[in-house]
Amino acid sequence: MSDQNRHKVNFYLIWKKFSASKVNLFVFLGFVVFLGIIWKIESYLVSFHLYLFLFPYLFLFFSQDMMRGEIESGCLENVIFINKSFKNYLWDKNYFLAFIAISVSLLFFLIYYGYGIIMHSVEPSHLDRLCLGLLVGLYYLALSGFLSFYLRGGSNVAAILGFQFMFFIWFLFSAKYYEELIENVEKGVILGFAAKMKIAAVIVVFPNLIILKNLSFYWSEVLLLLLLFLGLENWKINRMELPKR
Repeated sequence: MSDQNRHKVNFYLIWKKFSASKVNLFVFLGFVVFLGIIWKIESYLVSFHLYLFLFPYLFLFFSQDMMRGEIESGCLENVIFINKSFKNYLWDKNYFLAFIAISVSLLFFLIYYGYGIIMHSVEPSHLDRLCLGLLVGLYYLALSGFLSFYLRGGSNVAAILGFQFMFFIWFLFSAKYYEELIENVEKGVILGFAAKMKIAAVIVVFPNLIILKNLSFYWSEVLLLLLLFLGLENWKINRMELPKR
């Protein structure tokens, strides 16, 4: 089978599994309803800004059970995956899921942006925040993909969200110790190496923060993390061997 045909088969198989997932449909519809409610209760701009901050989570939710479920199900031992082409299939999941998540994100953005043009309420920063959000989303996809080698089902997604939740709770109880740092972030002035390292550590856990104007210069850190986890995922796939039966 040629590489082109192999990719077509891979994308078809990935799409069948993705479209059959009720969780993906629930996440998509839930996101639409949530943003619609915010738009109605608050305003278009509040809903738009909330979308720009939250849409990277679509990449995360779409990446549930990327690897381990496929590996343990035995489907990779099918004849269509001979000559270790199962490795290409697993790697192609990154491309396809990224394509789906980016497409959905852009669809939302075009609706918001188009309405904003009509209402004369768009800002140049919206495009910048979209690009930063896409970077964050790809980071989530790479991180979740790597974790899915070790965590079954949607546990990879739950692990990331759970860790973020625990970190957030810890931050609520310790925020009084970082009042000066928080004020400096709000002003867009982060002085000192220690302060910058603290923010960098928080970005690892909450990469969405780079979408905020005052922290957007941390985008390079998220890019490095994205490349790191893609590299780890590639390393893991290349070391895989199917069990002999």
